[in-house]
Amino acid sequence: MVLSFYLKEGIVRTVVGLDRDGDAEGPTVDGELEVAANRIHNRVPGDAGRLADEDVDLHRLSIVSA
Repeated sequence: MVLSFYLKEGIVRTVVGLDRDGDAEGPTVDGELEVAANRIHNRVPGDAGRLADEDVDLHRLSIVSA
């Protein structure tokens, strides 16, 4: 399972998800791709190190970063 983020000037611009257990058809309510899509839409800054860390909960990171 992989989520990859592209950041430009510290802002999440793109996310690609592969084999995310249920997110394959697109963003779902409270799914990781939905959280990532909201980050892109709202131009939320991202920390590359924390986004790359599989132990960091993306939902929690979004709350802290927003």
